[in-house]
Amino acid sequence: AYKGLLSNALVYIDYDDAALGNSATVRTAVDGSYTLATLNNNYTIVVVTDGNTIDNSSGTLMSGVTLKARAGSTVVTAASTMMEESGLTVAQVQKILGLQTIPDFLTFDAYAAGADAGKALTVEKASTQIMAVVNGFAAAIEGSGASKTDAFNTALKAVSDVIKDKVVGDPNTAWDLTDTTAGADVYLVADKIIAAYDDVGGIAGATKVKFTNMGDDIGAAIGNVNATVATAV
Repeated sequence: AYKGLLSNALVYIDYDDAALGNSATVRTAVDGSYTLATLNNNYTIVVVTDGNTIDNSSGTLMSGVTLKARAGSTVVTAASTMMEESGLTVAQVQKILGLQTIPDFLTFDAYAAGADAGKALTVEKASTQIMAVVNGFAAAIEGSGASKTDAFNTALKAVSDVIKDKVVGDPNTAWDLTDTTAGADVYLVADKIIAAYDDVGGIAGATKVKFTNMGDDIGAAIGNVNATVATAV
């Protein structure tokens, strides 16, 4: 499991998309590895970070993040999570996230000994940019009154919905998370979040105006961070 290698993250197997897992739970090792057994071939791997989880790329605690991967995956990443949440194919997600050079990002371990450095950097850039969008907007949603879990889930759904919309609109498109001009992809995510406030039931405990007061600034900040990430070598 990685967004940076995640140590001491909680991992379980889910069969029915419920809030609780259907397997024993384990914690990842320092290198992000884990071992779980399942007799069911139709499952989702779920990785949850909490106050005990360390992102080893930065050496900092990482809590409140849920990553997923479908059956057969050997890595759980931001990219695999987008695929699981959106229901798109490997090829569709490769195109939208700019991962066409990665044969199968569901099995490519960017941190494995001997991994192709160029491909590893491509995967890590994509993961970092996705999580910058999700976590940036999640912080704003939480700041508007939502719980950490609801904020993260709302932001994650908004990102996956934008991905689906873009694939439906043009299957050959790729999104740009560095663009901060009006109507750019990061602001499309903000629009999805604003719509979530207006849905029946809204976002529990959250106030839309508090988010909208921050939305454009958050989007611009995310775009600027991702522009810096894009230049990493």
